[in-house]
Amino acid sequence: AAPELLQNRVTNRTDQYSLALTYYTLRTGRLVFPPSLTGTEALGARSAGWFELPDVSPAEEVALRKALSRSGLIGRQDEEPRPAW
Repeated sequence: AAPELLQNRVTNRTDQYSLALTYYTLRTGRLVFPPSLTGTEALGARSAGWFELPDVSPAEEVALRKALSRSGLIGRQDEEPRPAW
């Protein structure tokens, strides 16, 4: 789940984060984060940027890291959250 969703806040950036995770999984057959991580641990991993993205091209890795990073998400940072339903 996108970090914003775990915090009960949904924005357009949530969709981008989820799309990046889905793209990576479909492209490689791997998960970005191990399923054993809790939501809090995944948030920490995202913030620290310590996840690995093997099996994609350098250009794909750049785009994925941007989409998965807090500061690199497309959209205004002051965007109003929308209801999580």
